[in-house]
Amino acid sequence: MENTYINYNISNGLAGNTVYCTTQDKEGFMWFGTETGLSRFDGTHYKNFTVKDGLPDNEILKIFCDSKGRVWMAPFKKSICYYYKGFLHTQQNDTLLAKIHLKNNIYGFCEDIEGTVFFNQVKRLSALSPDGSLHNWDSINGNPVKFISKIAPNNNGGIHLIEGVDLYHFQKKFLLIERLCNSQAIYTVNRSGLSGTVAAVTNFVSGNTSILISGNKLTTIQNPVSKLVSYSIINDSLLFMNKNRWN
Repeated sequence: MENTYINYNISNGLAGNTVYCTTQDKEGFMWFGTETGLSRFDGTHYKNFTVKDGLPDNEILKIFCDSKGRVWMAPFKKSICYYYKGFLHTQQNDTLLAKIHLKNNIYGFCEDIEGTVFFNQVKRLSALSPDGSLHNWDSINGNPVKFISKIAPNNNGGIHLIEGVDLYHFQKKFLLIERLCNSQAIYTVNRSGLSGTVAAVTNFVSGNTSILISGNKLTTIQNPVSKLVSYSIINDSLLFMNKNRWN
């Protein structure tokens, strides 16, 4: 069976040719964050948004849809916003977002099973609860946060996060952080994937080992790191190790 694909770009109505991120909302629309604006696609036509429509910045690096149908965005500048029911909410026009004081740009979003939306900066984890309260964490077990590279929901409750060289399970109620993996050998930047209760990280010291973590179970997979490009985790059941065939 021959695979087919369609290439969309600005000539078809996309806001920009460089796409950083994509998500699908609860109504089925596809959203694309580009270097020159935000695009919503209904399968036929694009509706584009820029700073003229209220975006804090045209360059959208991260995008995420929560269970309420809000489409969250992290622009290139130090800001946060979301689109909901035909209106773009920003820190200038929304009392909920006005509570958020960012130190750095946002690296990622996720939502736990209780409907709390988490987002992380380099050295801070933040959470917006369903009741509208905001929580921030700048330390883990009394130690300052150095670098949070990934966050993702844990289907059993709470979220997973990768901080520095460690993977943590952040429990519900914001009270407990449990260290799942601690190894000087784990290098996570641009080599890690998180999805639900599955995570994959790469051991750059040994040079040939990947660790698949499902729940609290550690499984070692031999893998030539020199060929590894990235991980893709699909539906918490399939782990794809994307490699460079030229090496």
